[in-house]
Amino acid sequence: MTDSDLIRETCKLICEEAKDDYVGLWSIGWIFRENFCEKDLFVIRKLTLEVVKEVMQKHLLFAGSFEENNFKRWTINTEQILHQIEKYWLDGGDIPGMGEIIWFESIEK
Repeated sequence: MTDSDLIRETCKLICEEAKDDYVGLWSIGWIFRENFCEKDLFVIRKLTLEVVKEVMQKHLLFAGSFEENNFKRWTINTEQILHQIEKYWLDGGDIPGMGEIIWFESIEK
């Protein structure tokens, strides 16, 4: 599978999952590691950022965080969202843990 195929497939998976529940950034990284057997953390990070860019630019999901158990949509643009992720997910660092950095909500909720 090419990177484009992996990104497209992962976008479909998380958009489907988001119809039922919120999806965390960690979930995207885990898809690359577990479903597609990617071991290189640099590659996982790069592909994860590409998925986030794709779903944000195509307006498939809302990005946000939880504040006092309520989902708060971010009002920043795609580049700022990617910057936030890069700021906290350092090059070579492990996949962010459950609930860290950012969550996604389906536009269909």
